[in-house]
Amino acid sequence: MFTRQDLEHLSRIDKEIIPNHTLKELTEIHIDPNEPLENRIKAFFEGIGNPYCFKINDTVFRIKFSDNSKSLDDSIYNYLSNLVESDN
Repeated sequence: MFTRQDLEHLSRIDKEIIPNHTLKELTEIHIDPNEPLENRIKAFFEGIGNPYCFKINDTVFRIKFSDNSKSLDDSIYNYLSNLVESDN
């Protein structure tokens, strides 16, 4: 799992300097919706590598949050919490 310092460092990495082949493909990450939320969060972080910079169908995405928006933690929590609901 990442520490808050790890996440802060990863959030500052510029996508232009990251080799494309090192980025993880979000569509290839499997998260079991039947697992407890803590396990789903752990699986997401283990699978994605850098939650701020990744690929979806080979397109590079860089996530940034404005000061008044939800945090990455909130956004991931909401996404993974809804996995169970969307699969039922």
